[in-house]
Amino acid sequence: MAATTSNSDALETTELHKAAYEGNLEEVQRIVASGKVNINARDKHGNSALALAIHFKRLPVVKFLLENGADPTLKSKAGWAPIREALASGSEECVRLVYRALQSSMLQSLKRRLNNLKHGLETVRFS
Repeated sequence: MAATTSNSDALETTELHKAAYEGNLEEVQRIVASGKVNINARDKHGNSALALAIHFKRLPVVKFLLENGADPTLKSKAGWAPIREALASGSEECVRLVYRALQSSMLQSLKRRLNNLKHGLETVRFS
């Protein structure tokens, strides 16, 4: 999804960050379901909704955001990756959730790269 630019999208992004910070899962679900926001958008401080949910140990929100496309590799403006934020939070469950999402993300990336490599080899073989 493209970065949000309109005033209404900016408002929704602010609402997403606020709901994540507060741990309001129902509101996060409503905002994400609206399709009007980039789930990975950053607030004025450079934090994603996922980073805020991790920092404040909002486990249901963390789980929901990760299951709905939040990028587990997206660093904050300060350079903090979600796994680092999870480790700093002291929440083993946060660490577990982010670690699993990172594993899944890496596996998908490796599968794409393998498919591209196979396609490249087939192209070379038949050229």
